[in-house]
Amino acid sequence: MVAISIIMPIYNDESVLEQSINSVAKQTLKDIELVCINDGSTDGSLDVLNEFARKYDFVKVVTQENKGSGKARNYGMDIAKGDYIGFLDADDYFIDDDALERLYDVAEKNDANMVTGNILHDVDNPGEFIPFRHLEYFTEDRVILPEEYGLPWSFYKSIYKTTFLRDNEIYFPDLLRGQDPVFLAEILSKVDKIYAVATDVYAYVFYDAIDRCNTPRKLHDQILHYKIVFDYLPEPRFKKAVFDFKKAFIWFLDQLSDEDLKTSLDIIDDVFDDDSKILLEVKSHFIIKDLKKEKKKLQKENKKLKKQIKELKKENKSLLNSKSWKITEPLRKIRNK
Repeated sequence: MVAISIIMPIYNDESVLEQSINSVAKQTLKDIELVCINDGSTDGSLDVLNEFARKYDFVKVVTQENKGSGKARNYGMDIAKGDYIGFLDADDYFIDDDALERLYDVAEKNDANMVTGNILHDVDNPGEFIPFRHLEYFTEDRVILPEEYGLPWSFYKSIYKTTFLRDNEIYFPDLLRGQDPVFLAEILSKVDKIYAVATDVYAYVFYDAIDRCNTPRKLHDQILHYKIVFDYLPEPRFKKAVFDFKKAFIWFLDQLSDEDLKTSLDIIDDVFDDDSKILLEVKSHFIIKDLKKEKKKLQKENKKLKKQIKELKKENKSLLNSKSWKITEPLRKIRNK
């Protein structure tokens, strides 16, 4: 056994592997293994991984046919030898050199099922980060309840007791999008407390989820994952997290093109067919949105008409005061008789 197994799925990530693996090598905690799951890469990723495996004893490389990051992580979890399991994506990296050691020390001391730290967005300038605005930034070590965690996002910034995951059979779902929140939501529904550590654990390189939902299956799975998360967190204590996740759901739908939104509303009818409340909330949002759009359109047309009326009145006034109008007044009187 080792202290922590870090699971990293890799698919055509040749150009970023050096940064991510070196961030593990720099960790002060040395009793770790980095389980690299080469998920059928077609570039030079496997060659880079094998080179690192020759350089570092802690790097373990296994290869599977391309099955997606979720199944790759599940495979890594099954073969992991660590007391605790953590995760790292190939294009992200660990920040503080002692982050894993601090997480593990707290985990071991308290026999904790979950220990979490801070996650930051990587911006373009080296060494410059911005906080992840949807989650609390911990400035001191403390214990929180699972309902205080917030949105079920950023599972990467935590480590989890291996026996806890295996005993509860917690794995990533077979989804092309939205696997991460589902995985974390199930954990939050089953842990009794979370140990928070004031350390910057994880640098997340952000990609727009909208751009990544570019097939009907991906769009379907993105919507389905919201439904699964809601089902995992039905208890009143998660009311705030669920409310915020619904807002995130609506925000996602608002970013879609008209064509994708039409497809999404059909998917929502199917996925949420047993949840009339969600259906009503989503549909009400878009009914109101359409009404606001129509109101804005009518206001714009009304403004345009008012301007035209004003211009016509001005032209009419100018005509009535014109010399030609006054000269022709006798003729108009005769005609009117």
